[in-house]
Amino acid sequence: MSELTDELQYILNWLKSTNHDFFDCYNPGLTRQQIDEITKDLPFRLSEEVYQGKRI
Repeated sequence: MSELTDELQYILNWLKSTNHDFFDCYNPGLTRQQIDEITKDLPFRLSEEVYQGKRI
């Protein structure tokens, strides 16, 4: 994992331990395939962090 995903995981763990109501409504994000479909016409490729951050 990258430093970004490590930090996001830390934040999510903290939220889960301190605020269950908020964590329960957390949206896990899009799948890799959904992201690829949405971004297929962009003139650049997304970094791996975008994909890693989707479902921590």
